[in-house]
Amino acid sequence: TTKLTLTGGAGGNGQTAGGAGAIESLTSSTPASSTVGNAYAYQTLTGGAGGGGAIGGAGGAVISKLLASATQGNLKANTYAYGGAGGAGGTPGAGGKAKGAVDASTSATVHSLVRAAAGAAGEDTNGSGIAGATAKAKGSVSGQNAYLATRATGGAGGAAYGPGFTGGTGALAVAKAKATSTTSGVASADARENGGGGGAGLAGANGGAGASILVANNASGSTAGGTLNLGETAQGGAGGSSAGGAAGAGGYGNATLTFNDNLNANSSATVGAYVDGIGGAGGNPTSGVGGAGGAGTAILTLSGAATVAAGPAAVGGAGGTGGATTGAGGAAKAVTFAYGVSVTASAAAYGGTGATLGSAKAKVKAVGASGTFSGEAIQFGAAGQLVQLNEVSVGGSTAGVSKAKALALVGGNALTFATGGAGQVWQVATPTGASVTAVLNANPNIKTAFGASPVGFAIAEVGGAATAGSTGSQTVTEHLDLTLDLTKLASKGDLIVGFFGGQAALPANVTGVAFSLKADGISEVTKSFTTAADAVAFFSDTAFDLGSLASPPLSGPTLTLVATFTVTTNAKGAGFWGQVIIGDPPAAGAFAQHMAALRAEGSGWSRLGPAPPPAPALTLARPAIA
Repeated sequence: TTKLTLTGGAGGNGQTAGGAGAIESLTSSTPASSTVGNAYAYQTLTGGAGGGGAIGGAGGAVISKLLASATQGNLKANTYAYGGAGGAGGTPGAGGKAKGAVDASTSATVHSLVRAAAGAAGEDTNGSGIAGATAKAKGSVSGQNAYLATRATGGAGGAAYGPGFTGGTGALAVAKAKATSTTSGVASADARENGGGGGAGLAGANGGAGASILVANNASGSTAGGTLNLGETAQGGAGGSSAGGAAGAGGYGNATLTFNDNLNANSSATVGAYVDGIGGAGGNPTSGVGGAGGAGTAILTLSGAATVAAGPAAVGGAGGTGGATTGAGGAAKAVTFAYGVSVTASAAAYGGTGATLGSAKAKVKAVGASGTFSGEAIQFGAAGQLVQLNEVSVGGSTAGVSKAKALALVGGNALTFATGGAGQVWQVATPTGASVTAVLNANPNIKTAFGASPVGFAIAEVGGAATAGSTGSQTVTEHLDLTLDLTKLASKGDLIVGFFGGQAALPANVTGVAFSLKADGISEVTKSFTTAADAVAFFSDTAFDLGSLASPPLSGPTLTLVATFTVTTNAKGAGFWGQVIIGDPPAAGAFAQHMAALRAEGSGWSRLGPAPPPAPALTLARPAIA
């Protein structure tokens, strides 16, 4: 075992200038005596902090490189590099840069971690802050089994002092990872970049912006018929807080990975990958508006010769809190393209919380002889907002080419109705009045149900079709979930649901359509159709009154609606699509009579009392990184 720790001394404070922190740089190799049996090598370097003064001292920069090898036995090789913080001053000191690198190999199993974190910039005691320092972490490992994780974190921007000034911008980070299994073992390469946070705004200064991070194709590897796992994460920096000024915006996190294992000299039996794009949180102010959360974007294109598992996730940054108004949440977009023989493809998008919720969009394309696809888009509301949860999901099996979309939005116009693809699901919560009016004007029965004072909770589309190249029976399943804080309603009317816009393609090959809706766990609508014609007829201006939101059983502080839709087909291109509108206008006597007539005709309306818990939401498959 070799363990080495070096820490640079801090620079002293000075009336005129602070001293610079000590710089550390080391390249080391495991000694010869460690090349037999198991070997362990750890190296940690820390730069000294800069001293304060009229001119702040610079933080010490660090370069830590570790070369490690073992001719037999397992090997563990880790290196850590931490830059020193800059000193405060009228001219602040820069944070120390940090670089870490590993090159490790063995004939057995190797585990390695590279971590580099740059120092924060010093505070400007009477002006705008300066940008943070950059960090880089990279590594390459090889062995029968090879596991590598690289982590780089950019330095925070320096704080600013006084009105009209702004905190420094957070710094960039770069992480790269390559893992090679020389046999049919496991190779895992995982690279993560964390953007530096924006500098704080003090005494009326504005907060600085968090660093925006773009990771593109920074994880790679290969095996000789084994299992290859790849991962990338881009985390935007948080916006700087502010005392009396404007808070900083969070940086975006954009992770993109395009990897084709078929181009390697030896292909892997299993290839799995994930990419995560995470937006930085907006800064927190003491007054005014919180900083906007950064957007999160994750795009993954993965190809393999046999088994392929692809699962990106995107997370929008939360808007800053603490002021008069919360900042806007960041948008999230996750996209998957997966190609193989047996394919598992998923995408998940989580919009950021805020005064306005960030949109969530997930798209999936799976190409393979067998496998599954799934997409999920989720928005979480904050305490005190009407919409607490807006979630949609889609999933099914693939045998050929499957494409699916899932979109969740709060506010704005309803989306354009669209057909095609294996799955198409979206939900707009609290849509614009114009969108609600357009639906009602085109559907007189639903318009009668909504009455003279229409209030729309949501407009949604569900639908799906058989995939290209598919054979036999295929089922697509979709979910709509909506949770509302009813205490935020000025008045409570009856809960109305309407079905409209039904369309079918190759109707003779649509063998089943089903829709169910539960309100607070109570089954309200349950319909099942064996022909496309019956499904189209139902999704053609049909309305139900589910009862008053002002009296039991739907009069609780929150209302949770869970809908499940399935469509089953037996030929390529066959499919069904329809739309749903939900709202709570005041109950009307004439409409109540109309509903009584529908129930007498066996329309499918029911209130069955407490029902079993709803089926669990789709579980998105994500390849694990060892």
